[in-house]
Amino acid sequence: MQIAEYLYQLREHAWSTPLNGETLDSSRTLVLAFGASEVLDDPTPIAQLVRAYPRSIVLGCSTAGEVQGTTVRDGSLVATATRFEKTDLGFASLEVLDPAQSLAAGRELARKLLVARAGLRAVLVLSDGLHVNGSELVRGLCGSLDESVVVTGGLSADGTAFRRTWVSVGARVRTNVVAAVGFYGDHVVVGHGSKGGWDRFGPERVVTRSDGNVLYELDGRPALALYKEYLGPRAQELPASGLLFPLSLRRHAKDDASLVRTLLAVDHASGSMTFAGDVPQGARVQLMRADFDRLIDGAAVASAMARENGMPPVESDALVVAISCVGRRLVLGHRTEEEVEAVFEGMQRERRTVVTGFYSYGEISPFSHGGSDLHNQTMTLTVLSESDVPVVRNKEIVSQPVPPRPLRQPPSSHPLPGPGRQPVATAAAVTGRLPRPLETGRIPTIDFEIDTSEIAPGAMPTSEAEGFAVRTFDYDRADGRWSVPQLPNLDSPRTLVLAFGASAFLDQPNALVELASAYPRSVVVGCSTAGEVHGTVVRDDSLAVTVTRFERTDLEQASMEVSGPEQSYLAGQTLARKLLAGKPGLRGVLVLSDGLAVNGSELVRGLNSVFDETIVVTGGLSGDGTSFARTWVSVGASLRRNVVAAVGFYGDHVVIGHASKGGWDKFGPERVVTRAEGNVLYELDGKPALALYKEYLGEKARDLPASGLLFPLSLRASANDEKVLVRTILAVDHERSSLTFAGDIPKGALAQLMKADFDRLIGGASLAGAMSSETQATDVSEEALVVAISCVGRRLVLGDRTEEEVEAVRDALAPTLRPHITGFYSYGEISPYATGHCDLHNQTMTLTTFRESRLPLPRPVAGGGERRPHRAPLLRYAPVHQRRLRRCRNTSPLERPLRLRTRASSNVRRARACSQPRRVRAERR
Repeated sequence: MQIAEYLYQLREHAWSTPLNGETLDSSRTLVLAFGASEVLDDPTPIAQLVRAYPRSIVLGCSTAGEVQGTTVRDGSLVATATRFEKTDLGFASLEVLDPAQSLAAGRELARKLLVARAGLRAVLVLSDGLHVNGSELVRGLCGSLDESVVVTGGLSADGTAFRRTWVSVGARVRTNVVAAVGFYGDHVVVGHGSKGGWDRFGPERVVTRSDGNVLYELDGRPALALYKEYLGPRAQELPASGLLFPLSLRRHAKDDASLVRTLLAVDHASGSMTFAGDVPQGARVQLMRADFDRLIDGAAVASAMARENGMPPVESDALVVAISCVGRRLVLGHRTEEEVEAVFEGMQRERRTVVTGFYSYGEISPFSHGGSDLHNQTMTLTVLSESDVPVVRNKEIVSQPVPPRPLRQPPSSHPLPGPGRQPVATAAAVTGRLPRPLETGRIPTIDFEIDTSEIAPGAMPTSEAEGFAVRTFDYDRADGRWSVPQLPNLDSPRTLVLAFGASAFLDQPNALVELASAYPRSVVVGCSTAGEVHGTVVRDDSLAVTVTRFERTDLEQASMEVSGPEQSYLAGQTLARKLLAGKPGLRGVLVLSDGLAVNGSELVRGLNSVFDETIVVTGGLSGDGTSFARTWVSVGASLRRNVVAAVGFYGDHVVIGHASKGGWDKFGPERVVTRAEGNVLYELDGKPALALYKEYLGEKARDLPASGLLFPLSLRASANDEKVLVRTILAVDHERSSLTFAGDIPKGALAQLMKADFDRLIGGASLAGAMSSETQATDVSEEALVVAISCVGRRLVLGDRTEEEVEAVRDALAPTLRPHITGFYSYGEISPYATGHCDLHNQTMTLTTFRESRLPLPRPVAGGGERRPHRAPLLRYAPVHQRRLRRCRNTSPLERPLRLRTRASSNVRRARACSQPRRVRAERR
């Protein structure tokens, strides 16, 4: 196998090197040519390629950027000539005059390639990007081919103009054409990979009305109106700005494969959006946004996937066809070449690797195996090489039937804007230039492991080896089913089972009874919620379960029924004494309490009166959404109200991290509490508290007490106290001019009003994540149980952006961790402020991390030192930064200082996201 590369500059009308057709031209030679749309006006370079390679298959298409090696160009034609030694080639092409013919075109191309020769192994497809329905084309191909045949390729492009695209077959360069080349025989080795790297945000919604690739309604609401809500001011730039906010699409709730769809056009009159691929009715979609470094790392992961799916033999050269989306280029801007560098670095081995490709209007690739799909906003790779010995066909894959594709719909006669539709705006109509890349304040995470959010729930093991282990799964109350076929086999006296679920389980506790039966020797506890946290997803009406088996840590459980709030202090004391008497070496306590019948402040005081400061106490008060009607706590199979339960962790090997952070903005003067009783506030600075509160709220005072969730109180014990608690308003009494809060308001304390800041709330969650994973212990397990308890008030404020704070937690955790995040939205959070005794918090994100150390840890001493200052985990940026430094080494000495200074400052800004979240969030805006 031999490969030659060529470059033709359209302005200079010349090739960079002479065309070496005499050496490589043969019936087993494939010539790929990717170029600017202007080649349609002057196809001279294509004709020259065909003359130089008369016996070869010459195919090409137009682009939104040409890839050659690690360089991305415009206004050029890049070509590769690959002569295979033992692989036969065949090709087929069709003219598609109407998008409705796309399905039939795919079937006909497949038929032609199958009858051409025996032993079809792979197909590379190049299609017109504007007049072909890519989803239907792929369905036609894959529905007619065996699943063992790898189908890859892309839709041709025209930069950001969206006016005309071309495909070339031989010397003919035309629009409305689809071409495919087939690879035959037992020596060809085909690898493939596809990866995005976008961040999902907002809730997952159901497509309730669509027609092909035109989306009309989500959850019964106009799709365009919902889309504009999320984009905010950037909605004015639609559809151009839509390239920065694609959709993640799953065909159904149990589908573990997510496609990405790019916005092409909007129709303001009908409230609809047109995407570069079908959006089937009944599918589930979620908005996505750009994260520069995750896009680049997605390209690296695609490279790793391609190697795994078809590792080129060491003795063979390899041709890598990289097809990425125009939307990614718009986002990455001047950093576009970094994703191509990531591909090249991932493929480089002993062999010679040649990278070619283009930026497209749609990418065709399988996920990991099986049938292909049309992707948007992904980097897809096809790696072609040859083996000296025949490659054994994978019988297991061959024998698998082609899976049915649910939710298929008849192709729309107008999947793209055209005759018969209302005039719509296109990206080209809005702007003729590349939009400015969207700035984000997210802390980039480089993760070359499999994204657990895309793993099928049923893939979890049912038997476990020894050692510290954490497994997560869930129960859907509506479906009445677990997400795993069998519950993980981790039952032991050192196993903790946490279950957080909807209040409705109080009526139907079957799932919790089943849990207790499956783990008879374990400690099984749980509570009701105002939202269940599963990884980085927040759900309702479900049960989030984690099973954690400790290797060297003993557990003990204690519980108590509380008949009224006046017993809360006694309950705290009683639980603390039970746990201290249970075993020696108590290190930490996790508390789950009824959220309505218990005074959380008094419960915490009772715990603190018995425990010393070295025992870490965390937990939360159970919730009931926004109903505030009934909450429950479960101990084993018993589900009851008015209960407080606590779990003790014993021994010298357990490592417990904790953090609590708000993220609200203080405003107005700090005032003294001059009259209060428990959690009822009457006067501030001698004035009626409610009247002062209304002055600050203005028009929002009419919505009290509901609007009070947006304006909590900051509370300090004295002017010299650095510890700040947050208190949420629960009720108002207009006659007595008082306010009732979800926690005590001591007389003499200093109070200050606070208001919501979306990005600071999320930044607070990020900082809590970074703080909670700090530890000075060595030889600690990488796996970690992370219990996230956040306030119902935060969820009400964040609304559709709620999941962003859980994502921020995950992104900010130490890069060495393999976190298993579970938790719930609560009526109150229990956690130490930084060190020392615990407090009851409102409106905070509190985190507790549990790990184990192989070496015994020294027993902490009360008051034994301050917490180490937090430092952002800079190591997570190293791979990206190293790539930038390598690029700088290839620049001239005059350019190098400027490039280093620019790139480094950008990296430092991201690194400061943990310690200065407000500044970074402001930059994003």
